[in-house]
Amino acid sequence: MMVAAITAVVVLAGVIAVSVMQQPGHCRACSLPDVPPSGIQVQFVGDWGRGGVVEQTSVAAAMRCDASRWSAKGIDTEATVSTGDQFYDNGVSSASDPQWASSWSGVYPRGALSGVPFIGCLGNHDLRGSVEAQTSLAANAVAEWRMPGRYFSHRACMTGSPGRRAALSARGPGGAMRGTATANDTARGCVCVAVVDTTPLLRSMRERPGDEWAVLRANCASLDRPAMLSWLANTTAEFQRLGCARSVVVGHHPIVSGGEHGNHSEVAAALMPAMEGKVDAYVSGHDHMQQVSTIPSPAGAPVQVVTGAGSTTRPDSTFPAPSSLWTSSRSGFAALTLTRIGGGWDRGDFNATMRLTEVPVPFSAASGSECPSGGFRFSVPRL
Repeated sequence: MMVAAITAVVVLAGVIAVSVMQQPGHCRACSLPDVPPSGIQVQFVGDWGRGGVVEQTSVAAAMRCDASRWSAKGIDTEATVSTGDQFYDNGVSSASDPQWASSWSGVYPRGALSGVPFIGCLGNHDLRGSVEAQTSLAANAVAEWRMPGRYFSHRACMTGSPGRRAALSARGPGGAMRGTATANDTARGCVCVAVVDTTPLLRSMRERPGDEWAVLRANCASLDRPAMLSWLANTTAEFQRLGCARSVVVGHHPIVSGGEHGNHSEVAAALMPAMEGKVDAYVSGHDHMQQVSTIPSPAGAPVQVVTGAGSTTRPDSTFPAPSSLWTSSRSGFAALTLTRIGGGWDRGDFNATMRLTEVPVPFSAASGSECPSGGFRFSVPRL
């Protein structure tokens, strides 16, 4: 089931007014606009690690096609960000686990995305295996993989921007940003991303009974939740101070969702104080679909984007949440495109558009097919 697609670029800021056209499935009228030759994009994909099944390889091929398409317009892909559940069903056991090849390196960092940082995020299935295998120096020594901890920040910056120049001297292990910036630091011209581990925030995960869930419980218990939330509050405040062109928080579990797992009030209670009025978008996975929703809040909530359709989906459990603008049961990915429209590097000198792309299965760019373009897009204004 899908709600009506929206044919105009939707602006999400305060009160939302949209023009709706009955056109289920795709927003085919949403052709890509002409864009200035100065910009970057960040791709998002979730719930993907299934050993290279056809849905996963189709989405990966579409992501490479999308990166090539935008590169030809002068918009380079600067990062791919996972929204969690990277290795099914029980995470990975070590940095040499076969799933690194079958579910990740043999699927994603090829062609147009070769050399692009792949930013990891833990999901509940990842916590059923070794967390250290994904966050260790051995894992981060692998080309493209970036996940130096269970929570961390990363910046994707335009070439020549003040933020890019500053970021070169502020990178920590694995290429991720250090938690605290210097007084002279800046993030102007950058998309700033904060990644958090949401599974331990859920009591149902921390206390799940049965011997088969012992590793999950232990991994939940080992995270200092107050420390992570304090770090997030400091980091989102820092995003504002540093002048990020747009800011995003990424966690596996959605706050608002019409999918099988639904809303997560515990995640909202934990994350919203750090995000309200400071963060432009909260991007998650967990529900195997794609959806865009507003988060009810009087204090300037980020837009909720669910992109958990990186491999298999659950069409029978994909429904719009009450505040949803669009939802899809097809495999796919999302991308935030940042373009420079002014002469400076302040937040007002940039436009940002989030695109959620539906991918036909099977899809192979080698077949000569055009890049998939059906889906939904909306403008992400600065707060």
